Amino acid sequence: MSKSATDDALIHQLFYKNAAIREMVVHVLTVALRGEEFSAKDLPVHGEEQHGGPGIAGSVIRQLKHDGILAAVGTFFDSAFCPKITYNEGGNKIGVYRLANRSLALTLMERHGKPRGKYEQLGLFGTSEAGRPS
Repeated sequence: MSKSATDDALIHQLFYKNAAIREMVVHVLTVALRGEEFSAKDLPVHGEEQHGGPGIAGSVIRQLKHDGILAAVGTFFDSAFCPKITYNEGGNKIGVYRLANRSLALTLMERHGKPRGKYEQLGLFGTSEAGRPS
């Protein structure tokens, strides 16, 4: 296995085995499987406090896009892709996405099941902020 393939495998292990990430994957895929365009604003748990901390939804969407499960929505102008954007509650630009691979999305949903409750931002060494083992 090449170093790049090993690195990718490690990234996937670390990424998808984190509880907050796993649960956010389910939320993102639930919205994506509706077949409509969406952004992080459309997530039922949108907002930092509700989903384990800042950046969780964006990280999940980026990884699902990298894995070919989601695709950015946009148009081409002069052979350059111009992504469709919207704005979050803080006024920051965020992307608009669509489901790219239904089969992979359903496989991930089968593996990760339903959300299990309140998110916790994991700290170092496998403990939550409250100091409980994760």
